[in-house]
Amino acid sequence: EAFTASVGFDHRLYRQDIAGSIAHARMLARIEVLTATECAQIVEGLEAIRAEIEAGRFEWSVALEDVHM
Repeated sequence: EAFTASVGFDHRLYRQDIAGSIAHARMLARIEVLTATECAQIVEGLEAIRAEIEAGRFEWSVALEDVHM
C-alpha cells in the first residue's frame, strides 16, 4: 500500500487534477457519453471539492485514494 500511496503529492497537484477531471467530463458530454446534466453535476462536485481543499476542510486519506496504473 505504501508503494502506491500518493496522498503526499496529491495535495500539491489538486488544481491540475481537478482541472483535468473537469475537462474530461466536458469532453464526455460533448461526445454524448454524459448528458449535460450529468456533466454539470460532476463539475459542481469537483468545484465543491476544490473549495473544501482551499478552505482547509478536505480530509486527505490514503484509505480513500485511487490508483492509476
